[in-house]
This record gives sequence, structure tokens and C-alpha cells, in this order.
Amino acid sequence: MFLLKDSPFAHDYRTTLRLAALMEGAEAVFLQDGVYAVAAETRQQVLPSEVPLLSSFRRLLSEAQARGVRFYALREDMEARGLGRAAADGVASIPTVDYGGLLALILKHRKVL
Repeated sequence: MFLLKDSPFAHDYRTTLRLAALMEGAEAVFLQDGVYAVAAETRQQVLPSEVPLLSSFRRLLSEAQARGVRFYALREDMEARGLGRAAADGVASIPTVDYGGLLALILKHRKVL
């Protein structure tokens, strides 16, 4: 299980997403500023400097999903940043979870990275 807590615009997720794609049954949760990764998928406008990062992130996310990695976004962190649950629902098939759901995912896995 992976906890993705940094914004994709401030952190390079290439290694993490590739590692997750190699692990059978891998799951990852976007939380804290990591929820901007989900919101970034729904943005109508991005800064020119963000376009390459967003494109690379979308490609890696799609590849990881194609290999069976399941992603979630922490609902409370989405709402705390004014993103709302709708920003994640249905976006790249990333459902939201609450703190109880996050705890259940953590208890399900032996290792949390």
C-alpha cells in the first residue's frame, strides 16, 4: 500500500507508481496535498509549466491502473482543500474514501509506503 501525500507538481511520482505497478494487489491513497493529483485531472486550465508534469503523471497513473493498481483519494483532504468529492468521483476511476476507509486499507496491507 502506498500513501501519496505530496502534490504531483512538487513531487516526482515516477518511481512510486512504477513500483506499485509491479506489486500484485497494490493500492494507493492520495491524501494531504496528494489529492491535487486527482483534482489536476479535472482542471480546465493548467499553467504552461505544469503541462509536462500533468501529462507524465496521467500516463503513469493510467499505466499503473492498467496493471491493476487501485487508487483512492481521501475525501476529507479533498474537501479541506476546497476540491470537493466531485473532483475525484469518476475521475480516472479514482473513488474517494473517508478516514474509516483509509484505516481499513492500511490494516489490509502488511506494508505501507
